[in-house]
Amino acid sequence: MTAHETLPHRLESLEGFRVESVLNDGKESGVVALLGTFPGCATPAVVKLSRPPIPVGDPDALAAAVRLSERAPYSGMEYGYYHGVVDPAVMKSVSVDVLYPGCLAAETEEARAKLLNKHVSRNTAQAPKIFRETPASYASKHVPYMESIPTSALGWVYKILNKEKEVERLLYDDPDPTNGFLINVDPKWTTHPDTTKPGWREAVAAANENETRGTSATSATRANAAYANELYCLGLCHRRDVRSLRDLRGE
Repeated sequence: MTAHETLPHRLESLEGFRVESVLNDGKESGVVALLGTFPGCATPAVVKLSRPPIPVGDPDALAAAVRLSERAPYSGMEYGYYHGVVDPAVMKSVSVDVLYPGCLAAETEEARAKLLNKHVSRNTAQAPKIFRETPASYASKHVPYMESIPTSALGWVYKILNKEKEVERLLYDDPDPTNGFLINVDPKWTTHPDTTKPGWREAVAAANENETRGTSATSATRANAAYANELYCLGLCHRRDVRSLRDLRGE
């Protein structure tokens, strides 16, 4: 099976990925972004590498999972310097996101190129800028940009709303067509229990109950409570004419 057939969601490694440029070295953001190509692929992909947050829900288990090797000679003072390797069962060493518009066979070449340019621009290191939005700038700049986004690029949104994808991540859904909305666990919420494993909802409920009662945490409940760290959710409204906060009205 070629890399093209496994992209972007069934890769076993990044072996063979040839880097064309480093979009972001991660010094400011903590996320390294690379532009390159996989073997057998005609178009580039963006690969993002980042360190997941250190899980402190069960600090005893965390400490027991770390193996050390000397990083610098002992200075004779109170400091010891080490490299640490953590058991993958406790903490993953790196999070990897692969963005490959070339897999969208139903899209035109122009549409795939536009998506790639969007991801390259979004993940390229840039100096921060402050922009004060006005009604005029919103109408002249933001609205045309939103209207230029092809409906096909929003297919993932509609699949989530229609319960065709990511049902296992669902936290809340109000199906009302006017005021209803849906909340999912975002993949960036790395400390949340694995939603592909049975029992994660019960683990979250138990942690919530423990926090509400104010009871002391055991190592097990600490591990469950760790889901609250790095809170990151995806919220989608069922109305399809709401494109941004600017479309919301008092009614």
